[in-house]
Amino acid sequence: FGLFSTLRAAEVCFNALRGHVHDPDYRALQHCVRDGDIADIGANIGQSIISLHRLFPHARIRAFEPNPQCHGMLRRVAKLTGASVEAHLCGLADEVGELIFNVPVTTGGVELLQEGSFDLK
Repeated sequence: FGLFSTLRAAEVCFNALRGHVHDPDYRALQHCVRDGDIADIGANIGQSIISLHRLFPHARIRAFEPNPQCHGMLRRVAKLTGASVEAHLCGLADEVGELIFNVPVTTGGVELLQEGSFDLK
């Protein structure tokens, strides 16, 4: 887990404890989503889980994250929020298959976890 990701994870956890929604655009979801099952596709380290739980406290969140380095933090953040979360270590697609998950690395050796992708471009 790189320094940037560790600091970002700490920020996410701190904001969760303070009751923040990580992105104000999430508040628009209150007009079109009700409690029930919510899918968080590309859940990263759990920022969206915090916001979704704040807005829909009784929802069951199904979080999908293919990056194993992010998935561990995602599970910890989910536990911290107290939300009902099923965290799945996989990506979603319209067909069954396996792909290699690529994480770019800077010339200094820093992994850019936020930029991970199945695409090599």
